[in-house]
Amino acid sequence: MYILIDSSHKLHYTGVISGPYGPVNGFRDEFLDIYQEHGINPKYHWSDLTRKKRGALQKPLVKLLQSNPKVHLNVFDHRKPQKISKKDWYLYRVPGRICHRLEHWMENKWGSAELIVDDDYNVIKGGKGTEHFIENFLRQTSQRLTGKNATIRFEERIKTTIKQNNGRSLTLYASVAPKNSRWISLVDAYLGLYASEKNIFSKLSNCYAAKIE
Repeated sequence: MYILIDSSHKLHYTGVISGPYGPVNGFRDEFLDIYQEHGINPKYHWSDLTRKKRGALQKPLVKLLQSNPKVHLNVFDHRKPQKISKKDWYLYRVPGRICHRLEHWMENKWGSAELIVDDDYNVIKGGKGTEHFIENFLRQTSQRLTGKNATIRFEERIKTTIKQNNGRSLTLYASVAPKNSRWISLVDAYLGLYASEKNIFSKLSNCYAAKIE
């Protein structure tokens, strides 16, 4: 399965697209076909598109999500409170709330999962903020699913294996997305569309929105 994470509006929102490998791969291919039909290069951010282009994409993108019920869109509104540090908020609280939302969906899943995160969470010195976000996401996922601490391995990708309560193992392979990732373009488009047209998603059973406070 895939878990794809991106942020927008200067870390005001985080969007997560998740689902099994097959449905998400098909969803991405259809998304790229829509962009191609409208003469749009997927490397462009939603905010870079003209109002006319965004308007033309609205209906086909909503229809695409509606017709793929195994693909889930979660959007989190998380403007940082003044009295909390960027590190505590973006690298601990935000991934923790995402884990809380995905917990039920990930219960007793086994095999492998790909976690791909856009490099948006560099809120600490050293330029490794997104890696810290990923590490905390994996640790909190393990705690929620099993009540146990995860062993994180920093190899070509960040990796952990979770022994689920049903006795099967789920291995998560996590990475920071490369620049102009088409996986992240997918999340970016839906996150941008949601931020400007929230109401059109309210009736979709595979779309969820929450405010982190």
